[in-house]
Amino acid sequence: LGSAITGALRKLNAHVVVDDTLLDECLKDVCNALLRSDVSVPAVVTLKKNIKKEVDLENMPDGMNAKKVLERAVFKELTRLLSASGEGAASASYAPKKGKPNVVMFVGLQGAGKTTTCAKFA
Repeated sequence: LGSAITGALRKLNAHVVVDDTLLDECLKDVCNALLRSDVSVPAVVTLKKNIKKEVDLENMPDGMNAKKVLERAVFKELTRLLSASGEGAASASYAPKKGKPNVVMFVGLQGAGKTTTCAKFA
């Protein structure tokens, strides 16, 4: 997933000017990488919409680096997607209750280290 997103953003460096076509192509690559990694469709649609809203090429001031703005927007939205306070997520981090049984679910992509983390957690 990381290499696919990095590859999509590296395409920007091969071009001198960022236009709507390049922006759409980059976002398509990022969204396809997320969908291949089993990220929910509504989350990907929201991510794409928020990035397009933040990277408004038509109203971008002169001298502003569109490539950097796009990279920051992608980073910001990916961080929001993974944060505990992101859209659709719980409002606070999980805090186990002492003296009571607690259930913890470990979720992640294949090879992300779930089993190792469970062994450390136990």
